[in-house]
Amino acid sequence: MEPSVTANRLSTKTYQLFSDYHSHPQGHRVQWYTQALLQPWADSARRSGLTDIAFTDHDRYHAGIDFDEIDRLRERNPDLRIRAGIELDNDPIHSAAGRNWIEKHWDKLDFVLGSVHFLTRADQMFDSVPDGAAQFEGRSIDAIYADYFRRVREIAATGLVDCLAHLDLIKIHGHRPGTGTGSLLSETLDFIHAQNLAIELSTAGWRKPVNELYPVDCRSKFWRRLSARCLSRSSFPSTLR
Repeated sequence: MEPSVTANRLSTKTYQLFSDYHSHPQGHRVQWYTQALLQPWADSARRSGLTDIAFTDHDRYHAGIDFDEIDRLRERNPDLRIRAGIELDNDPIHSAAGRNWIEKHWDKLDFVLGSVHFLTRADQMFDSVPDGAAQFEGRSIDAIYADYFRRVREIAATGLVDCLAHLDLIKIHGHRPGTGTGSLLSETLDFIHAQNLAIELSTAGWRKPVNELYPVDCRSKFWRRLSARCLSRSSFPSTLR
């Protein structure tokens, strides 16, 4: 896999990714892990030239995760490194149960993503497209950004995550903060660095209204401030590329 990165994507260089640690085999609903569900992900990874993948369904769908099925998949695909993971977000309804599940299965998990998908509404993720954009209407964008990055720091502080997913997801609908919000990002980056956590490089933003990477300036101030591994992101096996 050698994706060409055009000028409006910050570089003319070509990059080779070998891993994808952000995938949702259950497709945002509870589906039991089976070989029929998981094998297409392994096949797609292999076609894309990936050698290292993780399954990271959202914690609210943990009922579908079966570690024995992951072990069987590993046996069937010895050429791939397949990690058992989960994405812990700040779902106000389910995250407490999700944290308990992670703690209970800590020894079986290889990787835990941390993310923020909820702001003030408990019944809707702000990054729902297009409906989530309504949560920004009539509100101070700077205040929303401050609230978002505060929540990111809270997830980072749990001690349960290895990596922060789509760090600047708050921009998904195209809303931009004012010039005085740079300290929010700096404070958040410093905190992530102090916790020795990684930051995901997510291509998902190219398929969203904002049409940018998460984070957009990962090859500038983000990587100058942090020694973070590069992790790609997809949602379906057909987009593992």
